[in-house]
Amino acid sequence: MAGTGFSVTGLSSSTTYSFEVSAVDAAGNESGRSTAVSVTTDTPSDTEVPTVPANLSASNTDTNSTDLSWNASTDNVGVTGYKVYQDGTEITEVAGTGFSVTGLSSSTTYSFEVSAVDAAGNESGRSTAVSVTTDTPSDTEVPTVPANLSASNTDTNSTDLSWNASTDNVGVTGYKVYQDGTEITEVAGTGFSVTGLSSSTTYSFEVSAVDAAGNESGRSTAVSVTTLTGSTNESVLVFSKTEGFRHESIGSGQTALSELAAANNFTVEFSEDSNDFTSGNLAQYALVIFLNTTGDILNSTQEAAFEGYIQGGGAFMGIHSATDTEYGWAWYGGLVGAYFDDHPSIQTADVQVMGMHPSINHLGSTWTRNDEWYNFQQLSTDITPVLNLDESSYSGGTMGSNHPIAWYQIYDGGRSFYTGMGHTNASYSESDFRQHLLGGILWCLNR
Repeated sequence: MAGTGFSVTGLSSSTTYSFEVSAVDAAGNESGRSTAVSVTTDTPSDTEVPTVPANLSASNTDTNSTDLSWNASTDNVGVTGYKVYQDGTEITEVAGTGFSVTGLSSSTTYSFEVSAVDAAGNESGRSTAVSVTTDTPSDTEVPTVPANLSASNTDTNSTDLSWNASTDNVGVTGYKVYQDGTEITEVAGTGFSVTGLSSSTTYSFEVSAVDAAGNESGRSTAVSVTTLTGSTNESVLVFSKTEGFRHESIGSGQTALSELAAANNFTVEFSEDSNDFTSGNLAQYALVIFLNTTGDILNSTQEAAFEGYIQGGGAFMGIHSATDTEYGWAWYGGLVGAYFDDHPSIQTADVQVMGMHPSINHLGSTWTRNDEWYNFQQLSTDITPVLNLDESSYSGGTMGSNHPIAWYQIYDGGRSFYTGMGHTNASYSESDFRQHLLGGILWCLNR
């Protein structure tokens, strides 16, 4: 060529070449070659992502590890590796189609996904997730036997049991309570209030400890309890007057309360007559229940009589829309503990069980049920909650983590218990809800 430049074509991409130049004259004389120059051609642009890895699976899962495997992905240029995600976070990148995950916790559920990457850094979508639950370590050692089982506060229908904590090589998870040889409950703590007993009756109680592996200790030394002789004349007034919305379930509630009364040594009388709220008439009742009352239902004279009843040691129990009642009567707002604000549609929710109380001792740590779940306003700080709504388990809660749905308190000389449940007819046929109501009644009656 004659000039001092030349465009080289036909080269391969991503390849290094060495070039030199010499000069020639008309006689054919050629100079020495120039210093060589090295040239690497560019890599073509790649924007196409690999295919998503298919058939991600886990195998050989044990207490602390699991083996993941998947099908190879394809790419227009070539797959260079795979990213492994654990619970949404990338934990490694590997070249092959498998990876052994280690360092996991036992008895724990994890979610894994995998994506493919190429040399240009293009990453595929993530695979369908696979859920893995690691094994629970083998545990065959039983806890120690609970010691010093004792009973206190025994009355006509209940007794309080307590015992010393047991020990275990891994950890005690609970205690089984036996009444006359039959298991009646399992609790997490070292005490339990037994309710629903018959008066003038002797019972035998034992307790055993259990761990997470299901190992159960031997039973404690039995304690014998004889309940007190009960009165047969405790009378309860169930008031259901409505000046606002009227619940269809009032009839179902009355039926349930009648059956609970017949089985538990008290009587019920039903009324929707505000004239029953006189000092003389209220004196004959050990407890007044507001069953789904609504609106302004008592005049000032009747309100004063009810205040005097509570101040004289009477008891009150509110069910569901009892908080949708007497908004203009501040004393009543304190007695019931809150006022209704609003509610979402009827739906199933998780209710957290808090502490110990006759209204909840039959339940586990969480109670899942269907009802109309109230949001409250003017929530009293004097109440002691026994049930709290988990707002993450349903739609429409507005109170956050502090959302009590049942509580009790000592108020102005008397006892007060409220449950926000009981909107539906079906509620009053549920055995757990009936036991919840009974526990509230027995607490109000100081049994």
